[in-house]
Amino acid sequence: MSSRYEIREQIGKGGLGAVYKAFDTQLQREVAIKRVLTAGQATDEEVKEAAGKLISEAQTLSSLNHPNIITVFDVGQDEQGGFVVMELLKGETLDETVERGVLTEEDFTEVVYQTMEALISAQANDVIHRDIKPTNIMVIWQASGKFQTKILDFGLAKFSKTPSIQTMDQEESVLGSIFFMAPEQFERSALDARTDLYQMGCVYYNALTGQYPFNGETAPQVMNSHLQHKVVPLDQIRPDIAPSICQWVMWLINRNVEHRPANAKDALQRWPQDLEVAEAVPVKALPVEGALDVTTGQIKIVTAAKQASAPQALIVGTSPNPPAVAASRTTARPPHHRPKPPSNNKTKWIIMGSVAGGIAILTAIGIISKISEIRKQSRIADMALLEEVFGTAKDVEDAVDILSDSGAPGGLRTNALKVLHLLEGAGVNEAIFSELQDAKSNSLRVHLSSVLADKGYSSALPTILRYVPSASKEEEQLQFIAAAGKLAEDENLPEILKLLESNRETQVRRTIEGLALNLLRHSKKQKEYIGDILTRLSNAESDERKSLFRILGALATDEVQTRLSSIFNQKKDLDYQRDAISAYLTWSNRSPIPQVEAIIDNTDDRSLQVIAGRALARLVTLPGPENLEEKIATWDSAARRINDQNSLRRLVGNLLQYPHPETLQLLRSWNNDEDLKSVTRGTVATMETSINSVKTIAAGEELTGNLGSFQGDQKAAINSSLGSITDWTSRDTWFSWNFKIQDSGAYTFEVKQSSLEKEPSDFIIYVADQVFKGSSAETSDLSSFSHIKLDGTVNLKKGEIYTLVLTAGENIMPRMMDIGAIRLNRD
Repeated sequence: MSSRYEIREQIGKGGLGAVYKAFDTQLQREVAIKRVLTAGQATDEEVKEAAGKLISEAQTLSSLNHPNIITVFDVGQDEQGGFVVMELLKGETLDETVERGVLTEEDFTEVVYQTMEALISAQANDVIHRDIKPTNIMVIWQASGKFQTKILDFGLAKFSKTPSIQTMDQEESVLGSIFFMAPEQFERSALDARTDLYQMGCVYYNALTGQYPFNGETAPQVMNSHLQHKVVPLDQIRPDIAPSICQWVMWLINRNVEHRPANAKDALQRWPQDLEVAEAVPVKALPVEGALDVTTGQIKIVTAAKQASAPQALIVGTSPNPPAVAASRTTARPPHHRPKPPSNNKTKWIIMGSVAGGIAILTAIGIISKISEIRKQSRIADMALLEEVFGTAKDVEDAVDILSDSGAPGGLRTNALKVLHLLEGAGVNEAIFSELQDAKSNSLRVHLSSVLADKGYSSALPTILRYVPSASKEEEQLQFIAAAGKLAEDENLPEILKLLESNRETQVRRTIEGLALNLLRHSKKQKEYIGDILTRLSNAESDERKSLFRILGALATDEVQTRLSSIFNQKKDLDYQRDAISAYLTWSNRSPIPQVEAIIDNTDDRSLQVIAGRALARLVTLPGPENLEEKIATWDSAARRINDQNSLRRLVGNLLQYPHPETLQLLRSWNNDEDLKSVTRGTVATMETSINSVKTIAAGEELTGNLGSFQGDQKAAINSSLGSITDWTSRDTWFSWNFKIQDSGAYTFEVKQSSLEKEPSDFIIYVADQVFKGSSAETSDLSSFSHIKLDGTVNLKKGEIYTLVLTAGENIMPRMMDIGAIRLNRD
């Protein structure tokens, strides 16, 4: 593992791995690192299987981006095996929360909205969790006393547009926790989104009762309880909960898959509304088998009877550390009688008489106010169910009132935000902008900024940019910048660059750099702006100057190269040179390799040598048209200049992606070099194995996307159900395939791809000493692939190993094409 992560302590351990608390020295934050067991702790077969599961989980999580799902920051592999870097969550699991007392209706509603929104996000990416249980739901306490939930452990998750079959572990037992498993998992039937809903329904039942809905003293008894649907209706245990909510939970845990909601979105849309109104219509669910007195008609909302036996409720949103519940879970808490002070009866009646009229007036006012509030909330809830929403400035005012009310239920606030996003009509955007200008809290400002950005309301951009410096939280700054990025145009670049003047967290600074770079790449005035930035460098502070150099380096123009040569030839200001070298850390092609080698050769400054070595290791591993002989000469020259172990490891790791006899010979020579053998130990055997496993293909056969190696910053993922590369979002990510050809001859290539972007993204293929260029094409969906035939041919010889590299071209969209395969055809 790189020195970037410092292991602090082990915080968890499972059968095939462990989780550690660590510190990210680059971003200065605590993280969690999940590792698989090494060969010294388990068999080779177990280690291989555990590593596969770990990478699979990381790929699954990388396809998801939601506040209620744990976030993956990094994935890697070192001499100890694979590891995944994730956010470190500080809180408790849901079962620990429930141990202190079951949830109130209000807090349960908040849990439902947060967890269902997470499932909606996962299911939108065709991900099935398959192991939802209270221990996989984290409750994180906020400083305000409120809470946030996050779904963990996607280790069993699968990408699946169609139902998949339940898998078995090494003991031939079904994976997952038996108390929360769906019947189809025991039957090894097809699993889909409705399986997750059943498991989540069991979690909800447990959160409201402290009991398992399907119980037994032994595993077979529990399984039989699921299969025969032996469950006590929820409203019999919690008569204090609205019957329509109880029926909604029972709907999720229906024995028949077809009688459950279609997906999480369907379930959440049918969450009961306006529970305080009599004769409320509950969710239209089919009866649950085995449940007593379950109806789908109109019901009255009731309260618990005086003798009702409801478990003790825990008010979740009050304190991060509520006191333990002393009362029994199976008996109602006895009423608490407050001692009364002595009173004078005469005084009491005088007081009662004098205030009786006032009470009547206040009661009337309160009733009117309550009715008005209910109508407002009801209208917002109804509007949130529509696909197209038309309204007025008054609807904006009502939605913002709800959104800014921290005491409003989470589901209602979610509806209000959804309405603002969908709302159309005369004066609506202007009304939202007015609310943004008047907003006092950054939380509300973030929401309204996002709404206006999605609506393309460019007049809001100056206001949004003004809020960035005032936001005290890094997350809020990032959200403001994200909103600004949707609205920013060419002429806004000076305002965005100005944000770099102030001290910023690393992630915020890099996000601003990315936004500025994106504008510069598409600017018609790029040359003029580059000149302005070059002039600005001399007066900039160090952090700002490094940011500007990184932006200029990514553009990789002749003007920038000329300025950099001048800086390093003058040798006047060492601090300035240390900042300037940052440009080569983002340079997008191999052209400055000789200049960086000269910097290393001509400086005595250790710090500058290390940074330049890091830049050199990156530059020589970038894809390019050079043939293998030229690449090997460049790699060898770089290795003998670089004196930083981490940079050397990056270089060696890249070589392993080129399993050729010539590369093997280079590694053997390094293995005999006293200065290099410490980082090449074991690589010769790895290379020999890779060479022997290179696949031979015939004309008309394909190199499939899921068999490609990810290189660079690896901002892409595998869609395992389609066998394709997906979520390719960075030009600094590229892919490689190694192959041998069955018959010698001239070959052409065609790329099997899909894209939802109307504008094409350019791409380049390097193979042997040839360059092929192409552009993506829009398809109806990501599973409908089209074939892009590339111009040109390359002569390939039978038996020789070739490495094909596919990388981004000059003009790209924020999300590039999905890659299904690359087909080789005889010319």
